[in-house]
Amino acid sequence: MEREFYKEIIVEADDTVPYKMKLTYYLLTDKVSEEYCDLTVYGAEIDKESYRFDGSPEEERKILKDLFFRRSEADSFMKKLVRNKVTPMGLKYAVREHIGEKISAVVGEG
Repeated sequence: MEREFYKEIIVEADDTVPYKMKLTYYLLTDKVSEEYCDLTVYGAEIDKESYRFDGSPEEERKILKDLFFRRSEADSFMKKLVRNKVTPMGLKYAVREHIGEKISAVVGEG
């Protein structure tokens, strides 16, 4: 599996306690080979690095592999993750929403 850096953003939350986190997004690429078939599949990884109010570091990571067969769809999804500032905890919900949108578009066409 290859891990390609996609984008890094800093998110600041103005809560009762100021909070800052760094979100790093990676596009994952893997090759799947079976008889007479070579496929490239794409996934996503989000790493979160932040500091608690006492200064101690907090890290979180979520990886979801084999989500897409087309690079263009994977790129579109990655842009959506960055635009919406999706954290590792929200990755599976973002995938569910993205797939639901694609299904609705297909059903709406039929």
